Amino acid sequence: ELDGFDSGGTVTPTELSGAFAIEAVTVNESTFIYTIGLFDTGFSAFQLDETGALDPLANHVDASVSGGTSLADAPNPAHAVVGGTTYLYVNASLDSAISVFSVGADGGLTLVQEVADTSAIALLGSRGKMAVASVGSSQFLVASGRSDNGITAFEIGSDGTLTPRSSVFDTGALALSG
Repeated sequence: ELDGFDSGGTVTPTELSGAFAIEAVTVNESTFIYTIGLFDTGFSAFQLDETGALDPLANHVDASVSGGTSLADAPNPAHAVVGGTTYLYVNASLDSAISVFSVGADGGLTLVQEVADTSAIALLGSRGKMAVASVGSSQFLVASGRSDNGITAFEIGSDGTLTPRSSVFDTGALALSG
């Protein structure tokens, strides 16, 4: 869900309260900055130009109540390039979910998928830094569930979607819960 446009169509960044995490993404020759507001329920998008100017593009706000994006307390975005398309992954601690977006040539985002915590997936309280890893010809997004005391490896599909492949939960012996 987009927010922060005035009547003239100008974007005012509204999701920067407690600006916390930043993910830089380059598509073609353009660089886009996605900044998470820790005290907001969303993030602001900017285009970075060669002078260092940050031009506001859009604000993306949590809409999990209406079945949209899950962005409440979204601390650590990550991205991957799959088949020439860039995807942005945003974990949300309070929603215990990951929102998957495709990034357009203009930096605009299109929601691709929502992945929510289940008893088989460790996303409850997902707050930690996510990692994208390549193994052979496959790419994986590895995310943690702080309240689950576990981690999950998701395979990244050719369309950017996430399929859970394995989860590890603390049994006490692993010391994942501290």
